[in-house]
Amino acid sequence: MWRPELTRVFKDFLDLAEFIRNSKRAIKRAFRSSIWTLSSACLLSLSIRTSLAWAEDDTEVVVNGSQIDRTAGRDATAASTVLRRSDLDSPGATAATVLVRVPGVQVQRSGGGSDLATASIRGTTSAQTPVYLAGIRLNDDLSGTADLSTIPLWMLDRIEVYRGHTPPDADSLGIGGAVFFEPRYPKGPEARAGITAGSWDSRSVYGAAGQGSSRSGAMFALRRESALNNYAYLDNGGTAFTTADDHWVTRKNADQVTTDAWAINRLALPNSGQVVLISNAFDREQGITGLAAIAAEHARAHVTRELLGASSRVAVGCSQLRPCQLTSATSFHRASVRIDDPAFELGLGASALSSTSSRLAQRLDFTWPIADQLSIAAHALAHAETLEVDRPGMHTTNAIRHQGAFGSNFEWKPHDSFTLLGSARLDTQATKAIYHDTAATYPMERIGVAFEIRDGWTLLSNWGSYARPPTLGELYGTSALVLGNSALAAERGSNGDIGTRFRFQGKIATVALEAYVFRQDIDKLIGWQHSSFGQIKPYNIGTARLQGIETAIGIELLSNIRVESDVTLLDPRDVTPNRTLKNDIIPFRSRLVADLGVELHTSHLPDSLGLSRAAVSIRGNHRGSRYQDATGLIIVPHSTTFDLGMNLMLRHLPLSIRASVYNVFNQPSFDVVGYPLPPRSLMLGAEFDWEQHP
Repeated sequence: MWRPELTRVFKDFLDLAEFIRNSKRAIKRAFRSSIWTLSSACLLSLSIRTSLAWAEDDTEVVVNGSQIDRTAGRDATAASTVLRRSDLDSPGATAATVLVRVPGVQVQRSGGGSDLATASIRGTTSAQTPVYLAGIRLNDDLSGTADLSTIPLWMLDRIEVYRGHTPPDADSLGIGGAVFFEPRYPKGPEARAGITAGSWDSRSVYGAAGQGSSRSGAMFALRRESALNNYAYLDNGGTAFTTADDHWVTRKNADQVTTDAWAINRLALPNSGQVVLISNAFDREQGITGLAAIAAEHARAHVTRELLGASSRVAVGCSQLRPCQLTSATSFHRASVRIDDPAFELGLGASALSSTSSRLAQRLDFTWPIADQLSIAAHALAHAETLEVDRPGMHTTNAIRHQGAFGSNFEWKPHDSFTLLGSARLDTQATKAIYHDTAATYPMERIGVAFEIRDGWTLLSNWGSYARPPTLGELYGTSALVLGNSALAAERGSNGDIGTRFRFQGKIATVALEAYVFRQDIDKLIGWQHSSFGQIKPYNIGTARLQGIETAIGIELLSNIRVESDVTLLDPRDVTPNRTLKNDIIPFRSRLVADLGVELHTSHLPDSLGLSRAAVSIRGNHRGSRYQDATGLIIVPHSTTFDLGMNLMLRHLPLSIRASVYNVFNQPSFDVVGYPLPPRSLMLGAEFDWEQHP
């Protein structure tokens, strides 16, 4: 049963040399597409020397904690989860596949690892969940969502997920929480390289080199990835209740080639200050398969992205004992998507569609530690966003949105066991497009409390209100099938939660537990409805209520066995008064999501094996069924999958060998719109990781 898969994987490894040679042209194209990455690459050696010259004796304190301690430290009162480097190392893993283990998070996928994947938290929509990479918000100005398939796990140090409430330093406050992808910074001379090959002709190679200290450093990295994604799936012919016409077909036109380039520079300043420069160029060319029952064999997409971020932190004035801190963050994000549909298979209304969006953002924060127990902060931010959608032979959509916000927050800690956090903000936005101009102001506030009952046992509670204006794509549409609605009203709502965290550490076992109850009430929630012509159009639902329970437990035994389990129960209801539909469950939400993982690892191995560490893991994930329409007539079935993983570290070489089998029992699973997700897949990878600590 496994011989064809193993033969294909080994053949992929033999082809990697040819793959790397063919990657040179695409890498050069990525360099030309981003002046930001070129500039950072030229500054690599200069920043290394400057970093080492400016480095001081004081070091950056990083608290890693136990592997089962998932609490993120950006906000002491919010429900949060952190995924560390060890959680991201599996070959073939993507941001979508690792985020499913976070309680409260539901991931919507549309096929293979390179296809669109989005995340939503506690039953909200992906447009309500801001996603940040190195502090730069990735949610585009067209749909409001962030594509998780473009996130480079190989460059990350950790992922921080905030459920329901965002920390005060986020530029977008709201009901959908936030996801922060944090890159890793070199802390000494280092060199890294990795290769991966697996099922469906997927392969990747990356390399990185850097130099630095505890507070300063620079790194440059490149990645090349490709896949055919030509797996087989059962096509029901569009007749879900008739099996006579069901037949197996091979997914066509699903190939992709991705090139990614990164440059990171972190410079130390006097008095514990620092400057961070981050740039990225992303380029992907891929086929578009269309819907599961309506295949597209000729449509292609080309996606590019450029990011540039610069942040600084300096101590200013106030007092010598408690200096104030001024933080500045500037970012630029530009993304373009071109879709070619020569056979008119996608219903774009034209043979091609291109969209270009950009965002320039500036934020200033001033923090004043009034006393040891109390600090206040004021912040101001401004965004300028543009969107252009071009359809040959049709009108071009041009839209500009200006946003600004002023706010303040405080943190009061009168006792080591008590923390009170509060924030208030006033957001303004003005949108200008053909035939339609809007302007509005939205107040938002939040208060959070954390009380440590005893060592290791904490109670937490939060309440807040928010508003979200419609995205530019929701207002003006994206194609002939995805229409806009200029009459959309802004979403407004409130959310609250109460929960507890418990951690016990003994001689043979460590236990971490958390449980939350949450509720979110939303007026004018933006949903989507279908017309008889197959078009979809956004509309305001009316009143929605999202409530549920999240639980997470982690157990570590004898430092060799780790067990983790997450369960989320969600009750998403349309509670609009005088509604006419009998079904009141909001579509696209699973009411039960559960994840269970077990890992066995050891560092006590015989020298004859030549290994310094070995680990094996199994993880199961269950996702309940969900409705695909408001009437509840179309149901996406539930799915339960299991994954296996193995990691071997050599004793005398800085080399790791990894293997993963996804969907071991080959269970059918489908995305929210009926896309078939990949069946059983085998991935093999090797990573060279050399780092010299100072």
